[in-house]
Amino acid sequence: MSRFFLSIEFDGASFSGWQIQPDVPTVEGTIEQALHLLFQQPMDLVGQGRTDASVNAKEQIAHIDINPEDWNRFLKATSSNPEEDHSLLCHRLNRILGPSIYISNIWKVKEDAHARFDALYRSYMYRIVTRPSPLRANQSWYAGEDWNLNVLNELAVQLVGVHDFDSLSKTNPDNYTTLCTIVESNWTVEGDELFFRITANRFLRNMVRRLVGTMWHLQNLDMNSSSILSWIHDLKDHQIYTAPAYGLCLTKVQYPEGIFI
Repeated sequence: MSRFFLSIEFDGASFSGWQIQPDVPTVEGTIEQALHLLFQQPMDLVGQGRTDASVNAKEQIAHIDINPEDWNRFLKATSSNPEEDHSLLCHRLNRILGPSIYISNIWKVKEDAHARFDALYRSYMYRIVTRPSPLRANQSWYAGEDWNLNVLNELAVQLVGVHDFDSLSKTNPDNYTTLCTIVESNWTVEGDELFFRITANRFLRNMVRRLVGTMWHLQNLDMNSSSILSWIHDLKDHQIYTAPAYGLCLTKVQYPEGIFI
């Protein structure tokens, strides 16, 4: 059995999230249907994590297993070149998937490599526009024209390190811990857009959206240094704000080099 990693870009507005659900289009379900069509049997796609409805991805990673017999059968049905590599699978999948999902790369990895459990870090970007923009409506949040970059970054820098994000995430009984290690957290301005970028070993459900929404709210309050330092842990439910899903994008997942073949 050979294992492959897939790098997947998708427009979240077209789907009800990553995970398969009955009677609604999802990213995982759509790709599995395409794989089923190509290999004429069910294929299990294992993602590095789930994204909610309307969340976008530049690089979602998932893995599939293909046995040699199925691979040879696929090559015979689609190519006259017996030496064709897995880039052919990438090409054929993209022809089936349509414009809302794009498989940007496929790598062969070790048989025990796992898209979820071997991931070292995940990176997200949140995009805010400072004027209404219909062309960017599915990939950004128009949050108003007033912002304070200095305060936003004072808040963002406090996230770096190991923190308990229980109060800033949606309850999930499957979590074995609510501790996350943040290695990057910052705001930048590019033209009429603001970007929040964050990298961590793991994220909890709704965590990034709640961080963005809460920081955006707190920047307008008269906060002193001590209150800024404790904002991650001292918030109550009524002080937590959740930014819309469509401004969020998964941008990168990092793995140890040793798992790739």
